[in-house]
Amino acid sequence: PGPMITEQNGNLVWFHPLPAGVQATNFQVQQYQGKPVLTWWQGRIIQVGFGEGEDVIYDNSYRHVATIRAGNGYQADLHQIRLTPQGTAWIDVFDPIHMNLSSVHGPAAGILTDSVVQEIDVKTGLVMWEWHTLGHIPLTDSNNPVPRSYPWDYAHLNSVDPGPGGAGGAGLNHSGDVLVSVRNTWTLYDVDIHSGGFIWRLGGRQSSFKQGPGTRFYWQHDAEFQPGGLISVFDNGSD
Repeated sequence: PGPMITEQNGNLVWFHPLPAGVQATNFQVQQYQGKPVLTWWQGRIIQVGFGEGEDVIYDNSYRHVATIRAGNGYQADLHQIRLTPQGTAWIDVFDPIHMNLSSVHGPAAGILTDSVVQEIDVKTGLVMWEWHTLGHIPLTDSNNPVPRSYPWDYAHLNSVDPGPGGAGGAGLNHSGDVLVSVRNTWTLYDVDIHSGGFIWRLGGRQSSFKQGPGTRFYWQHDAEFQPGGLISVFDNGSD
């Protein structure tokens, strides 16, 4: 396995084979230091739908430019790698922690999977910003049943978008906020970078907006700010 580029007729342009046991996701073209680059995540994918690995940047001659690793003892998850004009990268992380889950009819000696967002300085690896779903999103907002025998994935954050400016854009996005998609609460959250609190919530049990007919979504992915104050989201419609 590995990232691959083909022409529309199927002819191979480039393939980057990875070592045994290593897989790649999220292969895309982005901008770094004003130039087009290739980015992807690579690492080990575990059964519950998370990854343990790192993100990489290659230039338009397919040469390695940088490796982005999660900070504070974490490993990068497979869902998100988004570069900014400021030379930072927004990534996601998952963190299983021991927790008493009896309040949500789970085991007292349970394990909960916290979802984490980090903004990393690409050159230095410094963690510029970090945010956790646990402590901000109530356990009771989850639509994922509590299991008895493996970690409870109560949140499952799967996309991060700081907007076109890197940390705040136009339209619905105020300066200094970031849009995150949390799959297992069926909600998009606009997070205030300064306080960590929510500017607004869309979908789920505590939506800030009254939604019109046919606009509800479930188990969603890939929430992104779009031009003109729009937001796009992929509606899985199923778990």
